[in-house]
Amino acid sequence: RDLVRTYWAPWMSGDGASPEGWPYMRQRGDLAIIGVSSGVPTGLGMATGHVDKPQLEKLDEYLVRAKGQNLFRVVMIHHPPQLGATTPRKSLTNAIEVQRVLTKAGCEVVLHGHIHEKVDAVLQPALSDIDMGANPVHVYGAGSLSMNGKLGSNPGHFYVFDVDSGADTWQVTIQSYFYDPETRNYKPAENKDQLTLA
Repeated sequence: RDLVRTYWAPWMSGDGASPEGWPYMRQRGDLAIIGVSSGVPTGLGMATGHVDKPQLEKLDEYLVRAKGQNLFRVVMIHHPPQLGATTPRKSLTNAIEVQRVLTKAGCEVVLHGHIHEKVDAVLQPALSDIDMGANPVHVYGAGSLSMNGKLGSNPGHFYVFDVDSGADTWQVTIQSYFYDPETRNYKPAENKDQLTLA
């Protein structure tokens, strides 16, 4: 654990002078990149995740602050926050609480891993929150880069996002790349996805 913190700290901390723990926020141009930890100790054979209350409160604070600065908000979390994305053995145990923070405070894109599959989903706000300005949130999960697509496994996969700011909207272009075992290289998907976000 200490080795991870030592060597990965530059990519797991905010813009402050000292590491601030989880979550953290980094600003790069018009982007607010917010890292949330869902990793927790589990029993044998389990791979569940959880985001504790202090993290949820700080996540809400960061999302609201970034919105006030007109930043495009990207939240990174290991476990998928959408219900039904994986089996209970590998799920985020408080996904509903995480979803509520994301949809109420607002977030343009959530990126996750964990299930080693290409995912394109939308978190819908609770009906009780819609009148308070809650919005859907787009969620993307990438496949594992180390999977070669053989023996029935999903091929390696990653996304490239291109974000442009307009007067009142964000224009987002999403290009998927898949591993091709024949050429041993990654190839772009034929079609790109386009999002217009207010």
